[in-house]
Amino acid sequence: MQNKPTHKHSSLLSTLSRLAKYTTVRLFTLGCMVLISAFLTTVVANMGGYVDDVVRADTTFAVGMGMRDDEYARSLTPEERAQYLEETVDAILEAQGMNQPFLLRTARWVTRAVTLDWGQSRMGRIFFAGGYTREVYAHILDSLPRTLLLFGFANLLLFGFSIVSALALTHAQGGWVDRLLIILSPFSSAPPWVYGILLTVLAFQIPSLRFVTARFDTWPREFQWSYIPLILRHMLLPTLSIFLSKFFQSVFVWRTFFLLHYDEDYVALAKAKGLPRRILERRYILRPTLPSVLTNFALLLTSLWQEVIILEHFFNVAGIGRLFIRALAIRDIPMILGIVVTFAYLLALTVFVLDISYALVDPRVRIGSEAHRKTKAPRRALRWPTLPRLTLQLPTPAALLRNAREAYRNLSHALSQLWAALVRYPSALVGLSIIAFLIGVAIYAVIAIPYDEAVALWRGDQRTTYLRPRNALPAWVNAFSREQLPPTLIFDSRTDPIEREITEIVPEITDVVLRFPFDFAYDAFPQELSVYLYTPPATRHPHISLSWHTPDGREIRLGEFTARGGETYRFAHDDRLLRRLDGIAPEEALFANPEAETPTPLKGHYELRLSALMFEETTELDAEFVVHGQVYGLAGTDGRRRDLMVAVLWGTVVALAFGLLAAVGATLTTMLLAAIGAWFGGWLDELLQRITEINMVLPFLPVSLMIFTLYSKSFWVLLSVVVLLSIFGNALKSYRAIFLQTKQDSYIEAAQAYGAGDGRIIFRYLIPRIAPVLVPQLVTLIPSYVFLESALAFLGLSDPALPTWGKLVHSAFANNIFAGPYHLVLVPAVLLLVTGLGFALVGYALEYALNPRMNEQLS
Repeated sequence: MQNKPTHKHSSLLSTLSRLAKYTTVRLFTLGCMVLISAFLTTVVANMGGYVDDVVRADTTFAVGMGMRDDEYARSLTPEERAQYLEETVDAILEAQGMNQPFLLRTARWVTRAVTLDWGQSRMGRIFFAGGYTREVYAHILDSLPRTLLLFGFANLLLFGFSIVSALALTHAQGGWVDRLLIILSPFSSAPPWVYGILLTVLAFQIPSLRFVTARFDTWPREFQWSYIPLILRHMLLPTLSIFLSKFFQSVFVWRTFFLLHYDEDYVALAKAKGLPRRILERRYILRPTLPSVLTNFALLLTSLWQEVIILEHFFNVAGIGRLFIRALAIRDIPMILGIVVTFAYLLALTVFVLDISYALVDPRVRIGSEAHRKTKAPRRALRWPTLPRLTLQLPTPAALLRNAREAYRNLSHALSQLWAALVRYPSALVGLSIIAFLIGVAIYAVIAIPYDEAVALWRGDQRTTYLRPRNALPAWVNAFSREQLPPTLIFDSRTDPIEREITEIVPEITDVVLRFPFDFAYDAFPQELSVYLYTPPATRHPHISLSWHTPDGREIRLGEFTARGGETYRFAHDDRLLRRLDGIAPEEALFANPEAETPTPLKGHYELRLSALMFEETTELDAEFVVHGQVYGLAGTDGRRRDLMVAVLWGTVVALAFGLLAAVGATLTTMLLAAIGAWFGGWLDELLQRITEINMVLPFLPVSLMIFTLYSKSFWVLLSVVVLLSIFGNALKSYRAIFLQTKQDSYIEAAQAYGAGDGRIIFRYLIPRIAPVLVPQLVTLIPSYVFLESALAFLGLSDPALPTWGKLVHSAFANNIFAGPYHLVLVPAVLLLVTGLGFALVGYALEYALNPRMNEQLS
């Protein structure tokens, strides 16, 4: 009995010792990863010489400031002082290794990258640590607390509510709440900033909620309790955006984890003993599943760290995300490098905390014990796949035809079986319908609007844009509104049957009158009124006078002017007309009912009369009268009068092309590398694993944004960089684990026994076994890349020539759209949400169809 406390004490000391050793190893490993990440970031930036320019500018500034107190330098002439400055800077740079080879020179700057010591920023001075400064690290440390507060609060809220909700649903399996969750889980495929659009529009529509849309840039220098309500108010919409974008999916996945353990024998025994529900959930359901939950949450956090950049830019949160976007806009290289390394630190810290948490909560893990040490798998000699001998003859055309027919039959059979399995799920049919509709829209866009025409229309073709209103709503809104908004009315004497009266006053003077009658039966006023004149070249220009005739018989004299060639008369720009109308806008005063107390359009028959005195023999005069309405087309217009239908149609093409190419390229390459590494093992497998671990700390989105800003925004450059940075991700570890299990199967040994080469085993036996996992993940990956392309366009970092969905959001924010119509952000937000929903529904159905055991586990 006396030995038990001693044994427990020694066991505790042993556990603490192993934990300290594990913590030290993990800290060292993650530190090395951050160091390598900083080196790679510096290399990428310095490929264009940007880091060298920063170092030279910083050195020049320091030497120049030092020369102000140098008596020798002050005694020199300006030319001699400039030469002395240049020689001194060159000598210092040479001592710092500026003349060394590229990699050695870049490696010298890693210390500055890791310590954020990049000198002065190009941004303004801020108050930090008791004084004003422009240092890079000061800007980052000043903005970081807001990001940590927003990110930490939102994710703690998400984690807590998701755990509680998932545990509660294990006892309500099959109920209406459970079914509602399953229906809503595909909506979690959309990123937080898409939900931010919808929530912000909703808040602006409800006057009592507009106070939550203010910018989050107020930060107290000293803690005060009065600031807490203000900060919580600013955090409401960003937190809700993160919460809604991940809550349903997290609850669905964690509910699945809990259900897998809910029917275990030890849980049934605990229920039979009458244990309280809370103890049962905590000890017998939550504890064994918590490692899986933490792993899933870790993957969620790593993606959310990247999305905080877009979210802060959208909600104007003064954190490091918005600071990074500002630095990209002005090409502040020191700030860009500093923030990229900061994100690497944050990712490494997140991985470290979750590693320690995982080790503490998993009772099966014995840190540092013999059971936890890795046993090395037998290695295969790395060699090229076995190639056929050159003496072998090529297959005959008949054999090739037979092989092609057999492959076609096998593919048709597999697709028919997959289709038969999918049609059993209504969700799959809904998802396939959405995808088919999007594909149809993309095909129609390519046929109806060729690429060159689409680019010209999106850039703003002046031949057609003047006929469209600004920020007009889609025409279909009239079908859902009691107040009928006016469309754009166009009357052209060159094409329309406009009444024309020609009266000769004297032999050299002719009076030409054009009448533009029209009916106006709408409940709102038009946006603008304009007349475009087309007259032939003349030495004596015609004199134009305009008059307005209303349904109640009033005649209002408008403007008089001399038409010199292609003259344009805009009613709202005529100061004399505005004075005659008592300062009321012409588009309102000319249509207003004079007897109404509030401004109300007078419905009825209107007419614009244009009278022209022609002082030459020719009587050729044409005019175009445009009444710019408040609705236009199926998608409306933006502030530059562009038809948004162009961006909607071609945005579908770009989104599907980018999403499909990126998903297929990244997934297939990742799968191939995982198969090769798992099969050959040894140093190749270790190299792939180390690259993957480094890539997990390398911030994907910040590095991508830095490359796009410094080098190119071409569609193909965007696609190549995204695929390259996505290859060595978490999927490589998942595929590798499956391949390692498959590698031990008996049919693999049989294939080796009859002499199958490495290439044949990899491509014919290993890779096909991963199809049940690969296909659903490939389908669900497509919308994530669609969202990425839209996010890049929203940030202004996509191909400037392409009209995309993200460009609509970017255009809306450039024109402060939340002060006016919301269709510019609602249309792309709904399209993105529907796209994500369609692919998510098909992806979930594929998981059930290709993994029948999931139905058994969840039924």
